[in-house]
Amino acid sequence: MMDFWMVSIEILLLGIFASVVAAAPVTQVTAHILDEQGQAIEGAHVSIVLILSSPESVGAQSYLVEGLTDGAGNFTGSGESEWPDVTVSAEKNGYYQSTDGVSMETVNEALNRREPWNPTITIMLKKIRNPVPMYYKQTDWIKVPVFGTPVGYDLLQGDWIAPYGKGQIKDFVVTMTCRHEGPTNSEARYVLTFSNRVCFTTIGKIMPQVSLQFFLSRNLPTTHWLGLSVRPP
Repeated sequence: MMDFWMVSIEILLLGIFASVVAAAPVTQVTAHILDEQGQAIEGAHVSIVLILSSPESVGAQSYLVEGLTDGAGNFTGSGESEWPDVTVSAEKNGYYQSTDGVSMETVNEALNRREPWNPTITIMLKKIRNPVPMYYKQTDWIKVPVFGTPVGYDLLQGDWIAPYGKGQIKDFVVTMTCRHEGPTNSEARYVLTFSNRVCFTTIGKIMPQVSLQFFLSRNLPTTHWLGLSVRPP
C-alpha cells in the first residue's frame, strides 16, 4: 500500500511540475530595415525584446533575440513570450538607432503561438549627418527664479544665468508671467526663445508642472531629444 501511495504522489507532483513549466506561446516577427530612400539595409543589427515570467521572483524578465539583416534588409526572430507586446530596434554604424513594435494579443492554443504570426515590422534608419558633440544632463524640477523678466539658462552648467545662478551662456531664455486669482481662475504664459528665435509659446491654466520637449529634426520622434520641465516658484 505504501508503494502505491508513493507512486501516486510522484505522478501527481510530476503533473503539477509539467503544468508549471509548460512552454509559453511562441512569438515570431520579421524586421524589415530600410534607409530614407526605401532601399534595404544589409547588416543592420536587430534586437527583438520578448518577455517571460521570472523564475526567481514575482514579475517578469525580458530577453533579446538578436541578429543581422540579410541582403533584402530582413531579419526573422522567434522565441517564447508571455507578453503580447513586442519591441524591435535596429541600428547600424552611420545611422541613428530606431525602434518600433507590434502587439500580438491572440494566442492560437492549438499551435501554442501568438498571432498574427510573423508580422513584418518596417523600420527606417536615418543617416547621421554632420555629427557634433552632445551633452546629456538630467535635473529635477527647475524653479523659475522671477516672473515677467527674461531669464537665461545654461544647459552645460545646468543653472540659470547670473544673478540667478552660475550659468554663463544663454542657451535659451525663459520669460514667464503668472496670474493667480484662485484655484479655478489661474493663468500662466511662458515664452521660450532659443538661438534668437521664438520656439515655443502657450497660454494655459497653471498646473503642477509644465513640460517642454525639443527634438532634433533629423531624428523625430524617437531618440536624441532634450526635455525641459519648469514650474513657477
